[in-house]
Amino acid sequence: MRINGTPDGNNPAPNPDAPEDGEDPSVSWARLGHADPYSGALQARDNSVKKPVPPPPMEPSPVADARPVAAPPVAEVQPDMVPPEPPAPAAPAPVNTYADERAAAKAAKKAEREAAREARRLEAAKRMREREEAADLPDVRRVKLILSRVNPLSAMKIGFLVAVAMSIVMLVAAIVLWLVLDMLHVFSSMQGFLQALSATALVNLVDALTFSRTIALVAIFGVLQIIILTVLSWLAAVIYNLIARMVGGLHVVMTDD
Repeated sequence: MRINGTPDGNNPAPNPDAPEDGEDPSVSWARLGHADPYSGALQARDNSVKKPVPPPPMEPSPVADARPVAAPPVAEVQPDMVPPEPPAPAAPAPVNTYADERAAAKAAKKAEREAAREARRLEAAKRMREREEAADLPDVRRVKLILSRVNPLSAMKIGFLVAVAMSIVMLVAAIVLWLVLDMLHVFSSMQGFLQALSATALVNLVDALTFSRTIALVAIFGVLQIIILTVLSWLAAVIYNLIARMVGGLHVVMTDD
């Protein structure tokens, strides 16, 4: 260590800041607990000398610009922080223009004409089918006849048989009727009524209307009926033949069932 004297040079005192011979000044400042003021200046000088000069910026080439640039990362949105979506606006109603209306009217008229044409075609087909079905059916035979003459003998036979049948029916009816009246005591009641009218009965009704007499009277009437109807049948046939000769007879139309 260098010993410096006092300003007057009489009492020399040691200088603690002065480095010893051959000692680094920065070490002596560090020993004293102070920062070396010269070390910062020297380091700044060294840095200014050693610091490399950055090259000038280069212009970006078009090839480099053509490379895709990565998109910046998108921050993830938490579900709780998603705002509610606004309601979608209603689609506007289509505006019917005059051209659209005319096109719709033409389409409707065309559809109506097509429907009418189809209906007429179906109706014609139906009529044709009915006509074919009617043509397939056999024709009904119709025969026009004229009754110009009646055989009197055949008419008399028919009249006789009809009269016999009527006489038999009348006889059976008379028998049944007499039995019913007798069971109801109608004849006795009538006899009592006649006796009440006069003291002496002029007619004995019970004796006159016996069963045998009643059946005999009905049988006689039936025989007369048979004779009369047979003669009348023959006479009717003869009269008809005479009239048919004058007017042409009775026209009869017969159809095949």
